[in-house]
Amino acid sequence: MTWIDLGDPAPRDTPKHYDLYEWPRGELIKLPEPSRDTLATADFFVTLKNRKTRREFATLELDQLSAFLWHSGSSREAIRSELGFDLERRTAPSAGAIHPIHMLLQLSGDFRWWRYDPTFHILVEIIDSEKMLQDLSNQTEQVLYSEFAVKLLFVAETGKTSSKYENPCSLIWRDAGVLTGIMSLTAQALGLSFCPLGTTGEPWVRKLDINSRLAGVGMALLGGSFA
Repeated sequence: MTWIDLGDPAPRDTPKHYDLYEWPRGELIKLPEPSRDTLATADFFVTLKNRKTRREFATLELDQLSAFLWHSGSSREAIRSELGFDLERRTAPSAGAIHPIHMLLQLSGDFRWWRYDPTFHILVEIIDSEKMLQDLSNQTEQVLYSEFAVKLLFVAETGKTSSKYENPCSLIWRDAGVLTGIMSLTAQALGLSFCPLGTTGEPWVRKLDINSRLAGVGMALLGGSFA
């Protein structure tokens, strides 16, 4: 194999201001607040011991999806910065607290794609995304098909990390990897099925923005468990 050297990231002497990508917005889905049951603390070490990839998916209820996104990806705290966007504290660590990874979802039985808003805990429809990402949906189903699984697509807004760091690519990939790990543990704790995929989302993700500010950095499937 050919190893690609991504270089060593280092903070810029002078950070660059970055204007966030404006997603085309359609309908909204307000996610229910996690119930008291889903807020109960699972035994962490039992979760680690029992975690495994599951490739069979039952129907995922909206309250289950809400709990999964709340615990794995919601924003706990926002801190103003000179970069042009807020830094955040979430469950997963992120280089510089920047969190450049957007979570896009295609719900079972719905051709549209939705973006999870971690600040307001809502799903926001991405207008025309079903056309631009149709081939990606087809490829995903060839890798692992499930009638009931929710498709998760990880999309990096690369300019966020680049605004603070030189050679940011390895940081972005590590952000995507640690988020996948957190999601895997969250799914286990909630009794859900979760399977990371090798698919990155490219080249289709770049069609979402003509200025190439977005890049696909991974996919996964999520569903209810048969156990």
